[in-house]
Amino acid sequence: MTVIVNLQFSANKGKINDCIAFMKSGEGIELTRKQKGLQKMEVAIDETNNKFAYWEHWDSVEDFNTYFTWRQDKYGNQMQELFDMETFKFEIIPFADI
Repeated sequence: MTVIVNLQFSANKGKINDCIAFMKSGEGIELTRKQKGLQKMEVAIDETNNKFAYWEHWDSVEDFNTYFTWRQDKYGNQMQELFDMETFKFEIIPFADI
């Protein structure tokens, strides 16, 4: 079942430009878009308020969880350096084609 994952977080103080640079690098969004099960990904950045939001369509919860575990294992330290993990939250919502 297709699911939509909504991720929201803020950059650590003074790190928004570093966050954007990481996202634009080959290890950021480009790499995520190549993951098994990812159908579509949209990103919004509110530079004024230091916030990011992602909407990702995945083939299944399992595909997202596999990716997310891999991302944390490989880039967890870098994510903690760049992102305010206290603001990091995500929600997995079943897709409804109404």
